[in-house]
Amino acid sequence: MIRHRFVEIVSRTLPACVSLILSLGGCQSNRAASEGQLRARAGSAPIRIILWGLWSILYFGAARAQIPLVPASGQTNPTLSAVNVAIWIHPTDVRQSVIIGTDPSVGLVFYGIDGQQLPFTSPGQMNSVDLRYNFRLDGGVIPLIAATNQFNNTLALCTIDPVPLQQRLQTVGTLQTGTNVLGLSMYRSNVNGNYYAFVTDTDGGVQQWGLVEDGGRVTGTVVRTLTLSSQAEGTVCDDAYGVLYVAEDLVGIWKYGAEPDAGAARVLVDSTDGGHLVARVKGLSIYRARNGAGYLLASSHGNATIAVYGREPGNRFLGAFQVDGGGGRPIPAIGQVVTNFGLDGGFPVGLFVLQDSTFGVDFKLVSWGEIARAMNPPLLVDTLLDPRQTETLDGSLDGGKRDGGVDGGGGGSIPTEPGTSTGCSCAGGPSGILVAALGVMVLALVRSRKRRDRE
Repeated sequence: MIRHRFVEIVSRTLPACVSLILSLGGCQSNRAASEGQLRARAGSAPIRIILWGLWSILYFGAARAQIPLVPASGQTNPTLSAVNVAIWIHPTDVRQSVIIGTDPSVGLVFYGIDGQQLPFTSPGQMNSVDLRYNFRLDGGVIPLIAATNQFNNTLALCTIDPVPLQQRLQTVGTLQTGTNVLGLSMYRSNVNGNYYAFVTDTDGGVQQWGLVEDGGRVTGTVVRTLTLSSQAEGTVCDDAYGVLYVAEDLVGIWKYGAEPDAGAARVLVDSTDGGHLVARVKGLSIYRARNGAGYLLASSHGNATIAVYGREPGNRFLGAFQVDGGGGRPIPAIGQVVTNFGLDGGFPVGLFVLQDSTFGVDFKLVSWGEIARAMNPPLLVDTLLDPRQTETLDGSLDGGKRDGGVDGGGGGSIPTEPGTSTGCSCAGGPSGILVAALGVMVLALVRSRKRRDRE
C-alpha cells in the first residue's frame, strides 16, 4: 500500500532531526568537526539508544499512516468500457434502487444494487452522468437524469419510471452544447429552486445550463461559462452550500459558487503540486450528512487513492483510502459516487461505487461502513439525510418539522454496521506522538549534556 503524506514528511525531516539530536548530544561542538569525529561521538551508548528510539517512532508512525485498503463488497456485471456512475434511489422501495453507469461504447447501463445488469439501456456515447430529484414536468415531479453524449456533443436528458419493477427510461430532452463534452454535474439551487447542469469540455471550458420545462419537455440555455487552463472531467455540486467543485486533471480541485451570478471567483481546494493529489485528478462526489456535515471525495488517479476532505468551508484534508481491486492492488479510478442513504441488500449504512477498468471493466460496490471504519479517526456515518429531498444547512430536508422524517424533516435513528462509528472523533495521529516523543528525547539530551559539562 502507498504511504500517507506523513511518510513524505518523515523522509524529508529525518536528516534534520538526527542532526539536531547529534548537536544537542555534543556531537557537533563546532562546525569544523570532521565526519569521523561525529560518527565516533554518535557511537556512544546514550546517543545510539536515542537514535534507535527516534527511528522506531518514525518507522511505526509511518506504518500507522499507511493509506487503508478497503475491500469491495461486490461488483457489477462487466461491461465494455466503464467510465462514470450515479445512483438513483427508488421513491418507495430502496431495494429497487439503480446504479447508473456510463459506457461510451453502449450508452447508459443500469444495475440493481446487487450488481446485476438490468435489461434496458439508453444508447449513445455517454461519458458522464448525474441526476437530481423532484424536477417539475408535465404536472408532476420526476428524477431528472443527465448525461454527456460524446457522439453528438449533446446533453442528454431522461427520466426513469419507478413502476413497475422493470423500470423503463423516457427521453425528455436533448441540448446541443457546441463543445467537445466531457464531465457533468447537476445542481438544484436553494436560492431560487431552479435546476442547472454544469458541462465540462476537453479544452477546459465549463458551461452552466439553466434547465426548465417547456411543453412537457426539458429545455435549457447557457447562463454562465467558466474557463480553466486545461481539461477538467470530474465535477460535483453541493446544493446545500451552493458550490461547484471542478477537478482540473493536471492541476487540482477548484471551488466556485454554483449560482449563475457567482462569476469566475474560485478557490483551489487541493493541488497536484505539493498537495495531496497526484495527476490525473478525476471523479468527485459528496457524502452528505445532517447540518451540513459530510465529505468531498476525489479520485487521485495517479496514486490510486480517494482523497477525503471536509465538506464544510475550508475543505480540510482528512486523509485518503484505496479500494482493493483484487490481490491487494488498489484501483486507479476515474468515476465514483457515494450515497449516505441506507440501502437494503448489503448496504444499510450507505454505498460507495467506484469505476474499475484496471482489474476488470465494471463498477466496484463498497459499503460506506467499511470506509468509515478504515479511516483514522473514523468517518461519519449518517443515513438519515434523504437525497430525494431538498437539503438545508439547519438539519432539515424540506423545511419540515423534526417528526422522524414523516414530512421529509429530520429525526429518526441511524442504522449502523457492527463497529461503525456514527460520528467523528478527534484522536491524535502518529504525527502528534512523534512530536511529543521528540520533545522528551531532546529534553533528555539537554539534561545529559549539562551533567557532562558539570563533570
